[in-house]
Formats: sequence, C-alpha cells, structure tokens
Amino acid sequence: MNLEHSLPKNVVCGYFDCSEFANLTLSPRRQRTRFEIEFYLCDGKGLYSNENVWSIRKNHILIGKPGDVCNHDLPFRTKFLKFEADGALADRLMEATPYFCPSHPFETEELLDALIAMHSSPELDMYAFYGKLLSLLALVLQDSKASSNAQTPYDEVILRAKGYMEQNLSKQIRLSDIASSASLSPSYFHSMFTAACGITPHDYLLGCRIRAAKHLLAVTSLSIGEIAEQCGFGTQQYMNYIFREKVGESPGRCRRAFRQDYLK
Repeated sequence: MNLEHSLPKNVVCGYFDCSEFANLTLSPRRQRTRFEIEFYLCDGKGLYSNENVWSIRKNHILIGKPGDVCNHDLPFRTKFLKFEADGALADRLMEATPYFCPSHPFETEELLDALIAMHSSPELDMYAFYGKLLSLLALVLQDSKASSNAQTPYDEVILRAKGYMEQNLSKQIRLSDIASSASLSPSYFHSMFTAACGITPHDYLLGCRIRAAKHLLAVTSLSIGEIAEQCGFGTQQYMNYIFREKVGESPGRCRRAFRQDYLK
C-alpha cells in the first residue's frame, strides 16, 4: 500500500450566504482555481458548472474542480471548503461524482463546522485540523462513490427514503410515511431497507435524530427541550433517555464536551 500522499494546501473554509451580490439574480461566472467542496444549507434554484445544470438542494454536496467555470442562481447559502491538492488525492477528486446527495449529511456538516471553528481560532492545532480535514475528504469521496454506484431502482429508493427522513426530523414520522415517500408498501419497504442498509428504518431515523441533536448542541444555544422538539424526540425526557442509551452520556454532558473541544 502506498501511503505517500501529500496533504491539501492553502485551505480556506467558512460560510457563504451570497449577500455580497445584493439584488442580482445570478452570481458572476468564475473559474475555479482549486478544489472546492460546497455543502448547501437550503433549497435553491440553478447551479451551473461547465455544461452541467443542477438544482440546488439542501444537504447536497458539490465537488468543484480546478478549471470549472461556475455560477449560481441567487439566493443560495453554503458551507464551503477550498484547497489545493496533488497526487493521488487530486486524482480521486477529479474522478469523483461532482454533485450528489451524501449518505452521511450530518457527519459531513459536523466535520465542516469543526473545521470552520478551528480555522478561525487564533491558536490553530494543525494536527487536529488536518485530522478533521482528512476525515471529511474521506467521507465526501466515499459518499460520492456510493452515489455514482446508485444505479438500480432499489438504490434510488433507499436514497429517496433516507432523504425524506433527514429532511423531516422534526415530525413524528411513521414507517408508512417513509414507505409512501418511496412509493412502496410499509412491509416491503421495511424488508428492503433493512436488507440493503443492515439496520431498520427506525434505527436509521433514530441515528439521524441523534446526529442532528449533537449538531445543535454543539453550535447553538437552544435549550435541550427545544432541540428535542426540533429533532423529533418529542420531549426532553425521551431525548435524555435515548442519549444515555445510545450515546452513553446525557445531552448536557455532550454539549459541555463540544464546547470544550471548540475552545481548545
């Protein structure tokens, strides 16, 4: 195994809400000079890259490549990462599917949030930063590859069902609701999803809620009760129970740990 890989260089990351474009309806065309990863925060209109046209969708990822000519319909909001790369990493990025719905949106956003927080810190720990950065790139490349292999009707159904769950976390979702989003009967959908993913739809949904709650605990000042409601747990007591059972500690302790990590 060849372990001689160069690290990304000239890394920049942050949030962008297109406010600098004022009353424009289309952002100026530009040519990318390095690799860019964009994680879209809300649905939008058109995304243009070379000859490709996509619809901007919440939690979708764009892997922009050096030389791409791109622009967006406005408005749009994104978290972004820009960097230079060469060698094997550049080769993999150049071959990656450019625009896709990731299988791990919450983990991706958590890593981006951590990188943005660390990048803006006056005492940047480069080892910790590059550890997070490489974890993010590995996850993005993994999900890009998975999306390019999603060619069967079953794969498309699974992705659609996952997207439905991830976008409706605040609601009390039933199995019949998820199955309906995939145009299948509940029993058949349950069997197919469990066989394909190795976990039941209920367990996948619960994992999504836990990851979303962790994100809000880390980056907001919402009360635990408000987070429980937004993430579909219903009550703070039930969220406390699930966290102790699945995470091994209470939401409050999670929040304190996140805050300590961000302040390091």
